[in-house]
Amino acid sequence: MRSFFYFLAAAAVLCLGVFKYLKVMSVDGQGITIAQSLRLAGVRRSLLHIAETEHTHITTKSECLSLDELSSAEPSENLYSERNGYVYSIECSASDFNVFARHAPPPPDSHLRFPDYLVDQTMKVRELN
Repeated sequence: MRSFFYFLAAAAVLCLGVFKYLKVMSVDGQGITIAQSLRLAGVRRSLLHIAETEHTHITTKSECLSLDELSSAEPSENLYSERNGYVYSIECSASDFNVFARHAPPPPDSHLRFPDYLVDQTMKVRELN
């Protein structure tokens, strides 16, 4: 009977260890999982598309618009206001602009990281945090 108890205890410890390992296995050094990395690539692509549309609008019309105004002014463009928990926004100053993708802070016990992104008139995606 005692060996059966040891067997159950060893199996429980092994299952717990495998669960913990699988939970953090796919997290890279920056706290991003493989699935999250794919979602972030889509967020960066959308962010760059918004910035390119804003840049084109500024070049042709000489005015910087908010995201809602830009979506109305360029109906042929498919501009998202949010994606995968990220909210996009545009800040204008004269002919310069900044397009932001911001995510709500993750729960305190989460091992995942959700960086915020910025694209300016240079059309380079930068991570803010």
